[in-house]
Amino acid sequence: MEEPYLLHIITPVDNPSPFDVYMGYKAGYNGVISYTNVGMEDVSSLVQDIVFSLGHKGVPRSAVFIAGRDPGFAIDMMYRARSAVMQPFELSIFADPGGAFTLAAAVTASVEYLIKLRTGRKLAGQHVAVFDGTEPLGICCGILAARLGAFVTLLSDRGKIVADQVVEEYNQRYDLKMMGGDSSTRVNIHDVLAQSEVVIVACRDGMQMLNEDDLRRAPLLMAAVDVNPVPPFGIARLRSGDFGVRMEATSSNALGAGAMAVGKIKFQVHQHIFDIIKTSKESMHVGMEYAMEVARQHVPKEPTCEEEHEDL
Repeated sequence: MEEPYLLHIITPVDNPSPFDVYMGYKAGYNGVISYTNVGMEDVSSLVQDIVFSLGHKGVPRSAVFIAGRDPGFAIDMMYRARSAVMQPFELSIFADPGGAFTLAAAVTASVEYLIKLRTGRKLAGQHVAVFDGTEPLGICCGILAARLGAFVTLLSDRGKIVADQVVEEYNQRYDLKMMGGDSSTRVNIHDVLAQSEVVIVACRDGMQMLNEDDLRRAPLLMAAVDVNPVPPFGIARLRSGDFGVRMEATSSNALGAGAMAVGKIKFQVHQHIFDIIKTSKESMHVGMEYAMEVARQHVPKEPTCEEEHEDL
């Protein structure tokens, strides 16, 4: 009997993401098995049980997917899982808690493209403001942008103290110099916009973070990305399907990317990584950095202006 392709989802929360389960089956795995409420202390023994039950023939056809919601916890889980196995029982491990790694890669690759299209420059040296920057997606966007040399500010509507606490944790983890900021008032938001070339709106669905008046107060703005797919969208007059189009509400001719356009890239990145892992003859350890490399391959090569996107 031929060994089956198996995807093992490990998550510290109550339920796996239906999206992750679907993507596993879409990639061609014969079985997608979920392990919920897994603590850090459980990871090593669980991964060893998975590996030893497979044998050396089954290991190349299996992978571990680290889910959950907390990016730092997922990274630590991935390291713990990696250290639990050795040759010839190494298997591929892919971490993407709440989709934050693949979506952040799609967002950051989009920003990188928009800046190049608008100015001819790289992301390095640009001032990047991340709204809702203390939540998982915002944190990951900030990390990727900072690693590319951008000056990143993670903003929180709960105040600067909260933002500074998050920034301190991830600066230490990744040896970065991100800053914390306060987005709890329009005055604070305008102060940030006045000195930002890039804006990433990583806020919850159905919440407009930046209105037209806000955008008029961003004279340096060159690129903006919104991840809110539910009206009202996160950035005024930036439609969900737009990618690389001029934002009419800005005086600086900034280019924008809407949530559905960026979401399409995220979907392609997630699928691409599963496909690579499933067919790879060598074990792979995939986090947000590798997701960023893949996202660059899926950024549209020309601007699009669409009211609606086809089904993913």
